[in-house]
Amino acid sequence: MNYGYADMDEYIDDHTGYYSRKLYEQVFLANVALTDQNVLEINCGRGVGAAWCVHTHASPSYIGIDPSQDVINLCERLYSTTPQLSFVVADATKHLPFENESIDIVLCIEATHAFGQPLSITQFANEVARVLRPNGYLLWCDFCYMNGSGTSIYDLIANDELIIEEKINITKNVLHALDIQNKSRTDFIQRYIQPGITKDAPETFAPATIAPRTFALATFAPLGHLLLNDTCSPAALVPQSHFIFYEICSSA
Repeated sequence: MNYGYADMDEYIDDHTGYYSRKLYEQVFLANVALTDQNVLEINCGRGVGAAWCVHTHASPSYIGIDPSQDVINLCERLYSTTPQLSFVVADATKHLPFENESIDIVLCIEATHAFGQPLSITQFANEVARVLRPNGYLLWCDFCYMNGSGTSIYDLIANDELIIEEKINITKNVLHALDIQNKSRTDFIQRYIQPGITKDAPETFAPATIAPRTFALATFAPLGHLLLNDTCSPAALVPQSHFIFYEICSSA
């Protein structure tokens, strides 16, 4: 599902996706309970994380979006018996097909690095700010570049739609999870590799390849939802909608 998260005293790869689920757990439980919250997941892929969240945390409504019609068709087949789950084809960099202030939690795990240009990430942030309800959350986790050569978390605040409320460095936990799972994931890729995928694919996602980048999960707040008055200084503002961010930074 994702790169994963491991405590530093964990060393066993049980081949069940445990560490990928644990990254979801870090994103959610560190910040907000899902009970009675409707959730929108960005680029949900095969929906494994979405299904796990619904069954584990009892979210009454969980919507997964993905730009691929084939992926959404697969999700609908796999989870047709889970009424809380629904899936929609959508490109998060252009438009989120939901009403203003209609979503409690937007979840985005390892998606924005694939959005391309900074403008696309900024447009995504604008859409998130639009659909979040007051006191809602954007829970974001991804890797980005520390040297400014690629995706940056600051692209999410370029239009002042969101502000960073909290940052936590969990790089070592993600890299540790990659080390633990390296052999099993390499074996899986080599066994099920498709003709269109380069033979270098296993090395592309080897632990050392993400060392110069930042992996993140954080708290942002849509500024458009703030109630301002003349006596408020920027430092004193209390946002009504939040973005939770954990930053995974390498030391490079």
